Amino acid sequence: MLWKNKSSLGFVVILLVMLSLLLGQVVAVQAASEKTPLLISLDVREMDLQDVLRIIAEKANVNIILSRGVADTDVVVTMRLKNVDLWQALEAVLKVSGFTYLEEDGIIRVLKLEEVIEDKSILTTEIIPLKYAKAEEMKKTSQHLLSPSGTMEIDIRSNVLIISDTLENIEKIREVAMELDTEPPSVLEKKRFQLNYIDIEEKKDTLKEVLNNIIEEGEFFLDSLSNCIYVEAPSPYIKRVTEYFKKLDVRPKRIMIKAEFVEIRLTDEEELGIKWRWKGAYDNYPLGATFRYPYQTRSESGESAANPGLSTLASGMGIIFGSAGQEFRGIIDLLISEGKANLLSSPNIATLEEKEAKIEV
Repeated sequence: MLWKNKSSLGFVVILLVMLSLLLGQVVAVQAASEKTPLLISLDVREMDLQDVLRIIAEKANVNIILSRGVADTDVVVTMRLKNVDLWQALEAVLKVSGFTYLEEDGIIRVLKLEEVIEDKSILTTEIIPLKYAKAEEMKKTSQHLLSPSGTMEIDIRSNVLIISDTLENIEKIREVAMELDTEPPSVLEKKRFQLNYIDIEEKKDTLKEVLNNIIEEGEFFLDSLSNCIYVEAPSPYIKRVTEYFKKLDVRPKRIMIKAEFVEIRLTDEEELGIKWRWKGAYDNYPLGATFRYPYQTRSESGESAANPGLSTLASGMGIIFGSAGQEFRGIIDLLISEGKANLLSSPNIATLEEKEAKIEV
């Protein structure tokens, strides 16, 4: 009975050995493969390749499988590596021997180059679009991550990478692309704005508020002595500030103000039916009045012209501020011509828009 058990056990062992030879020789220590950088050192002289790979597997705690084509070859390796990343060490060892590797599900498969080329079924094609980085530059940066059978093409017009390789390598390239394809830092431009008509000292609070709203990135400085504004910001904000001052910093309009001081008796006002009104300092609100008969007005040439009676727009008493049109001029002319009013003074003054002006009489 014991003999039969031993015979069965021996048969199982032989079967496992044959299966191992058919599928390929396993040289590894059971562990999960990690992509995090792992530095290893090697110093070997005329050592069998399988033994070198076994050392790497033990040091890096990874699984390495040799294809039959690799396991059946007798290759010796002599090299010295110090503090080298696992993947660089593995690539260096295999490259000198004419082999390569593929990583799938945490297992490293060591194959001959021709075996990889023949196994096209493991390759896939993906397109990686780029937003900021140039496809040409990205290809130079990430091309070394391709396997020997992998390819990378670019389309300059659409700025994309077209990659055919294993999913593992494509994912590595995608990670590099995501890390490098970032928006470049803004380039700050400097510009000096010389204001000709805006007084910075007078308008500094308003200017600060406006510029803070326009310039979201950058800074500015108001120089009251030279009446200049210095701006350091990205180009789009410089353009906005330029457009703002182009519209705002313009020659102000000249305004001519003419005042007439007229003496009139209230009884005469009542007889003529005139209603003086307070209108406020707004344009397009001339004095309104009601008349019981037509009156004469003088044109700029001095000729008399008939003018129909006017209708009152509002009631009230006081002084009129604002503009006075032909109707007001007609009232004054009528009163003076009939001796009911006396023109005391008619001073003029010129000023600029939004500038205070004073008339002393």
